[in-house]
Amino acid sequence: MKQKEMSYLLKILSIFTILACLVFMFVALPFLAQSYLNATQASSLYWPFLVISWLGLAPIIVLAILAWGIFTEIGSDNSFCEKNAARLRLMSYLSAFCVVVWIAGVVFIVLSGIIAVGIILSFTVALAIMLVLAIVCACLSHLTVKAAFIKQENDLTV
Repeated sequence: MKQKEMSYLLKILSIFTILACLVFMFVALPFLAQSYLNATQASSLYWPFLVISWLGLAPIIVLAILAWGIFTEIGSDNSFCEKNAARLRLMSYLSAFCVVVWIAGVVFIVLSGIIAVGIILSFTVALAIMLVLAIVCACLSHLTVKAAFIKQENDLTV
């Protein structure tokens, strides 16, 4: 697969990610929250659950937008640049923010005293995924900075 082709494919996937997050946040999540929380007599958790979920999912949309910039650089044959390293660093911070949100959500539900195992499990899975993403983005940011420096040195010697 050529770089331009890969760039377009990654951008399409980024668009689908944004659309999926929006549909999940504003269509599926309210419906699921209503049905699950009513079944467990925990209807008081409806709005806190939605707010915590939205706070945890909104940065994913920002991550997809930042990834768009990386995909543009890939299409321009400029993968290893300072801009991409900065984007990856910001993506790591956003992912870490999500981890904090999901931890706060789990703590909130546990402290509320309502047994909502499904929600706690969902938040914990989201927490684990975002933690891995934060670590990967931080590592890739570091490697991209090093690669950009090496690329810049090689460009100067040619």
